[in-house]
Amino acid sequence: MMGTTILYSYLIFITIAIFYISKKGTFYIFSPFIFIYISLAVNDVVPLLQYDDLAPDNLWYVTTFTAIINIVFFFIYRRNLITKVADVNVQSSLGISHNRKKIAILFGGLIVMSGILTGVTKSMLIGASVEDMRRTNEIGIGIITQIPGQGLPLLFLAYLFQYQKNRVIKNLSIALIIGFIVFLATAARGGILTYITIFFVWYNVRKRGFKWYEYFFIFFILQQMVAAFLFAIRNGEFINIVTYEQFFAHQYMIFGANTIRLMNYINDSNILMGQSYYYPLVQIIPRFIWPDKPVAIDYVYKEMVGMNFEGGGIYTTVPNELYLNFGTFYFIFYIAWVVIIHSLYKKLLQSQENIYDRMIILSILALASPPGSIISSLQLIFLFLLICYCINKRWKVF
Repeated sequence: MMGTTILYSYLIFITIAIFYISKKGTFYIFSPFIFIYISLAVNDVVPLLQYDDLAPDNLWYVTTFTAIINIVFFFIYRRNLITKVADVNVQSSLGISHNRKKIAILFGGLIVMSGILTGVTKSMLIGASVEDMRRTNEIGIGIITQIPGQGLPLLFLAYLFQYQKNRVIKNLSIALIIGFIVFLATAARGGILTYITIFFVWYNVRKRGFKWYEYFFIFFILQQMVAAFLFAIRNGEFINIVTYEQFFAHQYMIFGANTIRLMNYINDSNILMGQSYYYPLVQIIPRFIWPDKPVAIDYVYKEMVGMNFEGGGIYTTVPNELYLNFGTFYFIFYIAWVVIIHSLYKKLLQSQENIYDRMIILSILALASPPGSIISSLQLIFLFLLICYCINKRWKVF
C-alpha cells in the first residue's frame, strides 16, 4: 500500500514538474529531466501500476526507492534544470570543414558496406525478413560500424551548428534521409531515432525547448507509429501493422516481456556483479583478435530468460539493470549515475566551456545516457577523435 502511494505521488509530482519545466523553456531532449525523471515515470512507474499483480517484490523495491531518490535529486538540481543552454557556435576552418566531409563520407561508406556484406540491405529491399541477420551485423563486424555509428552523428551535429542557421525543414529532411540509410544498412530502428535526436538537439539549442505537448506527441505517439512501420519493413510485412500494441504500448511491452522476466530471474543470490558493463569495456577489441569476446549484455539477458538468441537483444531500464548487477545496494550506483549525469549537464550549461567538450557532452546526454552506453561511447569517441586527428593532424575536428 505504501509503495503504491509513493508511486502515485511520484506521477503527480512529475506531472507538475513537466508543466513547470515546459513553462521555463528548458524542456530539452538532452536534459536529465527527460531520461532520469520522466523516464522513470513512463517506463517504470506506470507499467508497474498496470502489472502490479505480476511484478515481483524486488521490482516494487527498486521502482519505489528510485522514485524517492529522484524527487530528492530533482530539488537538489532544480536550478540547473530550468537554466537555458547557451548557443553552440562551431566555426571551423575551410580545411577542417573539408576534412569533416571526407570523414563523413568514409564513415557513411563503412555503414552502407556493412549492410551490403551482411545481406541486410538486399533482404530489406526485396521485402524479406532480416530479424535473424541482425546478430551477424551486430556481432560479426560490429567494430567496423560502431566507430562510424558514434562519429557520424557528431559530424552531423557539427554541420548543423556551423552551416544551418534557420533551415528547420531542410535539416529534418537530411536527418530522416541519413537515418533511413542507416536503417537499411543495419536493420536497427535506432538509426533513424539517432539522427532525429541530433536534429532536435540542434533545434532545442538553436531555437527553443519543447512545449510539453510537442514532446509527448513526437516521442509517445509519432515515434511509436514510425517504429511500427519500420518493424513491419524489417520483418517483410506491409499489412496488419496498425495496432494499439505497436503504436501506444511500447513501455508496457518492454516491462511485461523483459523487465518482469529479468527481475523474476535475479535475486540477491545470483546478481550479475557488473557483467552488464563488462562488454562496453572490451567492445573495441576486434572479434578477429578475440574470437571468444563476450557478446553484448542484451543477448545475455535474452538467454537468461529462455528466449531465442537470434534477432536483437532485450533490455530493461537503468534502475532495474543496476539491480540486476548489484542487488539490494543498486541505489549506491544509481545515485552515482544521477550525479555524473547532472555534472555533465552543468558543464554543458557553462557557455565558456570548450566547444568540443560541449559537443561531446551533448551527444552523450542525447544518445548515450545509460551507464553502459556512457562507457561504450567514451571509448568510441576517443577512437573517432583519433581518426580525425590522423586526418587533420590536430585535435580540432569540428
